[in-house]
Amino acid sequence: MRTFSLLVFKSRKCCEFIVLEPAKSLEFEEKDGLKVEPLRKAMACAKKNGLYAYAYDYMLEKYGD
Repeated sequence: MRTFSLLVFKSRKCCEFIVLEPAKSLEFEEKDGLKVEPLRKAMACAKKNGLYAYAYDYMLEKYGD
C-alpha cells in the first residue's frame, strides 16, 4: 500500500490542484482494534490549525496537555 502526503496549491484563476508525495512511513497506535494517529501528534496538528480549534479544545479538556 502506498501512502501520500498532500500539498495543496491554489492558483489565481479559481483552480486548485494537489501534488501527492509518497510518505516514507506512518506512525500509528492501536485503540480498540483501530490504527489511529498518536494523540500527541493529533493534538499538535490541531493546535496549529484554527480549523480544528473545537477538536483541540475537546482533546485538551479530555486528555490534558
